[in-house]
Amino acid sequence: RKKIAAYNVTLKTYIYMDDFLKWPYGNNSGVMKKAGELCQEALRIIDNEAAPDFMNELKKALSSGSWNLSHESALSLPHAKLDSLIKMVRYIHRIAKLKNFYSEHSAVYIEQTGSRDIALEESQRSRPKNAINYEQAFEKALSHGEGIFETIDFLSQKNDQRNLEEYIEDFAIDLQVMDYILTFMENLQTRIKDIQQRSKHYRDVKGGELEKKKADRILMEFVAAGNRSLYEASMEEYQNANDRLTSAYESAKKDLKLD
Repeated sequence: RKKIAAYNVTLKTYIYMDDFLKWPYGNNSGVMKKAGELCQEALRIIDNEAAPDFMNELKKALSSGSWNLSHESALSLPHAKLDSLIKMVRYIHRIAKLKNFYSEHSAVYIEQTGSRDIALEESQRSRPKNAINYEQAFEKALSHGEGIFETIDFLSQKNDQRNLEEYIEDFAIDLQVMDYILTFMENLQTRIKDIQQRSKHYRDVKGGELEKKKADRILMEFVAAGNRSLYEASMEEYQNANDRLTSAYESAKKDLKLD
């Protein structure tokens, strides 16, 4: 029943994919161009291979008039392939949708010969519109989208005799990373908006020039910490990214607390 419910969800998601059939986010940067191309390739495979294969196996199972483990075994891999491609397209679109927000909330962290944070004043003044750390994390998510294509390529090789469960696990691992990066970005967006609101409220209540500057500084420092955490996510330092974001958020809330 659990498997059948999962098949049902995948079918419904596939049927209502109209919002993801076109790439509305442009190709004005390398990462956006790559994201659009990955989505189009995924949609091509879905329409030409993944969906027809899954539908055919499902029809065979239904035509028998009963359900058994052999049907589930025959469906598991086609389902994983279709479900993974659909989720990949949806994850990529949702991350791309955040580009404008992170272009407006970018205090860039760059690692060159050593680690350094660009001065907050410089970052605020230049207002980098390419959202470097966002794009770095997006690039990491896209690399795992490519991993899904690689697994599909392995599946097409007759001389590869790996257990099919390993292929399904490969799909799951790549999707987990993409989902993590998306969730992290959406969580960071929510927290930046929250600190913005707290900063505005602090400025309005306190009213003084020094307090206004303090509120602005706290917001900028939090945005900088958030972008640093995006960089760490792009380097697969996921625990560091989580710890940094949590610590910076709690510190900003404490500093903006009204007496």
